[in-house]
Amino acid sequence: MRPARVWAVAWRDLRLIHGGKGGWKLPVVALVLLLPAGALPTPEATLSPGPRASGDIPPELSEVIEHRSAHPVRLLGSEPVVVRSSQLPDSLRGALDTLPGPRVELRRSVDELRLPGRSLLVALLAISLLTGPLAESLAGERKRGTLETLLTAGLSRFELVAGKWLAWTAAASLSTLVVAISGVLGGSQDPGLWPLGLPLVASASVALGLWLGRGAADEIAGAARTMRVLPVAAFGLAGLAYGLSMVSEPLGAAVPLGGALLVAGDLLQGPGNLSASAAGTALGVAPLLWHTGASLDEVGLRRPRRIREALGVLTAAALCWWLPVLGPATWSLAGNPELAARLPRD
Repeated sequence: MRPARVWAVAWRDLRLIHGGKGGWKLPVVALVLLLPAGALPTPEATLSPGPRASGDIPPELSEVIEHRSAHPVRLLGSEPVVVRSSQLPDSLRGALDTLPGPRVELRRSVDELRLPGRSLLVALLAISLLTGPLAESLAGERKRGTLETLLTAGLSRFELVAGKWLAWTAAASLSTLVVAISGVLGGSQDPGLWPLGLPLVASASVALGLWLGRGAADEIAGAARTMRVLPVAAFGLAGLAYGLSMVSEPLGAAVPLGGALLVAGDLLQGPGNLSASAAGTALGVAPLLWHTGASLDEVGLRRPRRIREALGVLTAAALCWWLPVLGPATWSLAGNPELAARLPRD
């Protein structure tokens, strides 16, 4: 593979899309959508710091502790006060110490469900914004008749696909990193290694999008395939990565695209998980790009066999059954029955 030709294809693709009918509206629209989601401060971030909790706040602490119905730190009862949380902030510890007498009881329990950072929303929005450019990248070349010209111009198939992958991975990575840095500087998210997961998400998403549109005859067919499959694949792989991370965090982080989403959402932290996600992304991207280049001659939709159709229906049915029924039941067996107890039985 010749890097100069890969870079030439990437620059041509970016210049072709941005210089077309929409011009540079695409990156502007991307920043307009991504910045509010990831960088603008929320009302929560502008409040003055202080102890917050949910549950039964003792009367003595009603003016000291702010009651939040959805806060992860919960106070139960008054004699003794039972604190249920994955960790006890120093400010809340100090507020509890103001109670008269030894009325505070601390019990170690299962950690609370960790919620993703706002950067996960940024990553998912970036995936959705890639649908148009990815549909235009290969399917547009085929419709205009320039794909065959490029393949006969001394470019190998892998160089062509790698150049297009590089173009949109770089564009998506730059946009999301600008939003991530703005969020850190603005205080809407804590600093950490999570911004490095955003380029991994972009890399895997672009490779999967190019693979999905490899045989589309035009932009409409390419966009239809990408819009149907890419979001479902992202959510499914993220769920798989989350489940495996309960057994081993590096194992969950190594799931292509799914592990990168969890790293970008600050659910999997540390250099070890970041390295595992980078390795899993590389192992997932390389075969997708290779197969995309090898199948550029395939045009049109293939009619799936009935067995594949039946498997798709059964998979969708199993997922619909898992989310409301078996998922909460699994959490109950894992030692967190309160999650299922809060759900209506019907």
